[in-house]
Amino acid sequence: RAWRLLPHPPRDPAHAGFDTLEVWDPLGGVTYRPFVHGEPDGGFAELTFCVVRSDTQVRGLGTRLMNHLKAQLVGLGCNSLLTYADESALGFFLQQGFTDSVSLPAARYSGRVKEYDHGRMMQCELHKEMPYTRLPHCIGTARRRAMSEWVASGGGVRVAAGGAKKRARPGTGRCGGGEPGASREVR
Repeated sequence: RAWRLLPHPPRDPAHAGFDTLEVWDPLGGVTYRPFVHGEPDGGFAELTFCVVRSDTQVRGLGTRLMNHLKAQLVGLGCNSLLTYADESALGFFLQQGFTDSVSLPAARYSGRVKEYDHGRMMQCELHKEMPYTRLPHCIGTARRRAMSEWVASGGGVRVAAGGAKKRARPGTGRCGGGEPGASREVR
């Protein structure tokens, strides 16, 4: 269904994919091509398309699609995900953990992964211990725990001029960001 959003949907039966819907209306989807059989150090996959409808972007849908893709690939035995990213998508792929320093030996993917003009080869390492589909929950829990610990430890309470207690914002304590002219002590 989401393939209607693509100008030239993939027709190769070796590709797999999934999409996300909102009342049967495609919002986005991904297609990928796994290479897992006979791979010496674990498989890898090629991300062939990742598309999110333009009027629904910047809502986290692309991140959710990528997290579900990563979880699915780990389940298949893949430990790397490769893609060619065009310039307009570099920021998105960097946020998803991709890097342009590809550590997978070229002999393993050369001739198998489609090369694109005006694209940059990028790689994302996959880790079977990572709870990809639960990342937003895990990050939120860690953030709340850190904030509770910070507040319980006194959380940067300072005595301002006149004896009034003033609480510093998290992250502005000793590493800068305090009042103008204040000394900036770095640990």
